[in-house]
Amino acid sequence: MRFALAATSLAAAAAIPFGVVVAGPNMTGEQFVGAVRCVAYQGVHGAEVGAAKSELNWEAHRQSPETVAEALDVVREIDDGAGRDGMICGSKPSGYEA
Repeated sequence: MRFALAATSLAAAAAIPFGVVVAGPNMTGEQFVGAVRCVAYQGVHGAEVGAAKSELNWEAHRQSPETVAEALDVVREIDDGAGRDGMICGSKPSGYEA
């Protein structure tokens, strides 16, 4: 019985910090939209962006619906050709941690 109580306490102590990290955004809305913009530009120019898209999809779940909608608009503009001659961002967009 003591082992079960100790194991449960340990699991709860380990889960609380993880829950706090999962609950809140890791980036500000501006950083998120900027990171999405950079990844979209890189994708248009032929870079492999699968891992970055996956990370940003997880981050999208933490952002407000308005921020996600703004990011989707940016991606649509770039995919429609508006960003084909635009700047190419550096190796890591601002706020992007992979």
